[in-house]
Amino acid sequence: MRWAPLKPMTRTAARLDVTPEDDGRRWARHGGSELFRSEIWANGARSDYAEEGPYGERLLIASSALPSVLQRLGRDLLLEVEINHDVDRGRYSELDSAGRMTSARPYFHYYLFRQDGSVETVS
Repeated sequence: MRWAPLKPMTRTAARLDVTPEDDGRRWARHGGSELFRSEIWANGARSDYAEEGPYGERLLIASSALPSVLQRLGRDLLLEVEINHDVDRGRYSELDSAGRMTSARPYFHYYLFRQDGSVETVS
């Protein structure tokens, strides 16, 4: 599992007046209102066929705070979502015509969060 957790950029944290708490996992405004939270997870299970299980990391923002944060920064936010499906490399994997293990292609989706609070799907 990775360490250190994801965090807002230094200049963004300064402009929003947030400071780290809980070993950098929470970022709050002076006065205690949590604005960002960093999460890291992993499935520690291992088998004879898989080297590692599902894992991930994310930096969350309170959804109610997003429009005001974007307004304060003078920015819109483009979010890319990527989903990968890994093939189990064990004896039950499928092979292509050349004898290579197959895997599903990644899936991408994009969302545009505007300063006015609107959200658009981008192709």
